[in-house]
Amino acid sequence: NGYLIAGYAYEDSLTDYFIIKTDSSGNKLWQKRSGSISQSEYFYCASSTQDSCFILGGYEDNNLTITKNLKGKVIKFDRYGNIIWDKQFGGIYGGIITNIYETKQGDYIACGIAYDSLSYWQYDQYGKNYIVKMEKNGNIKICKDGN
Repeated sequence: NGYLIAGYAYEDSLTDYFIIKTDSSGNKLWQKRSGSISQSEYFYCASSTQDSCFILGGYEDNNLTITKNLKGKVIKFDRYGNIIWDKQFGGIYGGIITNIYETKQGDYIACGIAYDSLSYWQYDQYGKNYIVKMEKNGNIKICKDGN
């Protein structure tokens, strides 16, 4: 019960992800924020799971590289905001997770965009769709691109 708010916060040239869990009246139960000196992290999608946890998708960006090595990111949190597992995906030059949900069988489906070109940040046409199916523990079952 309640709500999960996921997103990112910008501070000192870096972006950290944050999540807030509230009760059904909107009162904050807990808040988590994470980031590092060398990378920014973003969440774009979130879903509750059958085991009362949360799964979130987005990407991390290593700000120290010229190619801005994006990695599609999926993190599963327990009901208290503790990380259970953290996985990264993408093409040669990275990717972004844009949607995620849990199947009736308890697996997770994450969709996004993978980049195989150094120019991905200038021209959207270099990205290709991809889909990842993961087991409950985060192990990859299937990873396919749309091309």
